[in-house]
Amino acid sequence: MNRILFPVSLLLVSLLLAAGLPAKAASWTAAELPAYSDDTEFVAIGSDGLLYAVTSNPNGYVFTSLLETYKFEPSGDGFTGRILSGKQVYYLGSSCDAAGERVKGSWSVNNTGLAFAIADAGRPVLTFNLLSTGLSPSHSC
Repeated sequence: MNRILFPVSLLLVSLLLAAGLPAKAASWTAAELPAYSDDTEFVAIGSDGLLYAVTSNPNGYVFTSLLETYKFEPSGDGFTGRILSGKQVYYLGSSCDAAGERVKGSWSVNNTGLAFAIADAGRPVLTFNLLSTGLSPSHSC
């Protein structure tokens, strides 16, 4: 009887522990794009959770976040500082080079032309999913 009781109690403890953990997919719900993106012709969703306006020119693509992000820059004493804000901007060059804040490497796009990835030393760093087609001029790497 002890041999049966041990696996059952282990299962119950596992279930109780798992019940206290937030479910990853359960916290996401279907949504429409927010109103602040209405005037943006080409929108992409970045793997960082931001929405980006996407433009194209002869030199490549430019991904600019629609909202500003914020960071705190401490002063020398560690107690004071200032709040900085700015938009995230990533450049995907026509020669397959990629650059942005904290990112430098190369980029690629899948065969649908909608999924872009920036990689550093072959390791994906940031991805973008373009939500519509027709961006021109088009580039591929």
